[in-house]
Amino acid sequence: MEMSSNAPDTTNEPIIKYGRGQNPNSRKALRPAQKGEVRNPMGCTASGRANSRIRSLQDYLDQYLNLLVPLKMPNGELKESTIMEAIIMALVTKACRGDMKAVEMVLERRFGKEEEDLIIKHEQALKELK
Repeated sequence: MEMSSNAPDTTNEPIIKYGRGQNPNSRKALRPAQKGEVRNPMGCTASGRANSRIRSLQDYLDQYLNLLVPLKMPNGELKESTIMEAIIMALVTKACRGDMKAVEMVLERRFGKEEEDLIIKHEQALKELK
């Protein structure tokens, strides 16, 4: 019983063997890309496509910092808040309790870092050396 195939019969065609680097397809790849020519329209390799699906850390932070969690307010009531709000509340609470690192962080985020006048300090240091 013979099985019929729609594939062309290639048994009569001669097999062409190319020397190393002589295959026309590999020679074409060695030609530099012309201006405006797109060699790889997908923009990445097969493994690159999988890597492009990997989300960035910022994407994960955006997703998880916006999750709702129960947050106990200072007056004792429970409130649904995002994780970001809970972190900010914890930081402000620590600052209110006297944690100077938390105070510094809150003030810097709110008002920016204090600018130092380096010229004055440099001139004062020169005066002290004299």
